[in-house]
Amino acid sequence: MDRKDKMMDKTAINEYHRIMSTPRAKAWGIQVSATGRRLIPPHHNYFRDHETQYPWRKGRILPEYGMVYLTKGQGVFRSHQSAEITVQAGDLFFLFPDIWHLYHPHKETGWEEYWITFDGAIIRHLANHQILKPGQPLLRPGITVSLCDAFKKIIELADDRPTHFEGTLAVNVMQLIIRAHELCAAGNAPSSQICPAIQNAKDYIEEHCNEPLSIDELANLSHMSERHFSRVFKDTTGLPPKQYYNQVRIHQAKALLARGDQTVSQVAHALGFEDAYYFSKLFKKLAGRAPSAWREIGPETRNMLDSKTEPGPGVKRKQ
Repeated sequence: MDRKDKMMDKTAINEYHRIMSTPRAKAWGIQVSATGRRLIPPHHNYFRDHETQYPWRKGRILPEYGMVYLTKGQGVFRSHQSAEITVQAGDLFFLFPDIWHLYHPHKETGWEEYWITFDGAIIRHLANHQILKPGQPLLRPGITVSLCDAFKKIIELADDRPTHFEGTLAVNVMQLIIRAHELCAAGNAPSSQICPAIQNAKDYIEEHCNEPLSIDELANLSHMSERHFSRVFKDTTGLPPKQYYNQVRIHQAKALLARGDQTVSQVAHALGFEDAYYFSKLFKKLAGRAPSAWREIGPETRNMLDSKTEPGPGVKRKQ
């Protein structure tokens, strides 16, 4: 079913198109299930029209991939695999199947978003080869005519549905993903001079989260002063470096505890904590429950707790 809504404010727009899955679409390797555009003016209630479909304020988990491109405004994005990130016009972020996420515009700015939900063998192949990474959902290609036109073309195809449109949709989605990566690699993003350094620092933290890390060490790796690195890192990720480091460690701890084959002390040791008591204290502060209790609860309760807890010790979630 296709839908175009004019909401409470005359300038607010919610346009979406749903597409039924077919054997032909599956054969092309990329199946688009829905696409659309939302224009949210400042001080508009972003959540209102979502509540009948899912508890959007608490976040959601999709069974498929998604892609959201912002062309106006600013807001926040958060998932189980990444820290809370400030996102703005020119940013593109991916959603991943079976991973909780939440995003919304700031009330003061609103935003305009183009979005697609999709899946398929080709997309799974890209994820398997680390081209699409849950821990790195954000690209910053900037606002470009080529990306805007690509999203508009996909929406147009979903609306008109010409003969064999499934193949054309698949090609356009693939071209869009490639183009976004090309723009970032070419340095066309507005923050292209700092984004690679911070991304490298994030990658380093994730790869060495079971080792002691200092801000000075990360700053040196990024070729910045410690003070400048801390400021740029927080502006990019929404968290100070130390908070981000702790959050990555606790995310890893949650995965290890959920497996149930290690004690709390063993998990703490595996992640480089010398003091199991300090680990348990930090875990409870970030996860909302002691590690021994976390191991015993089901995935739905874990998701609910994650949506309520703060993104890091002493860090307030952005409104």
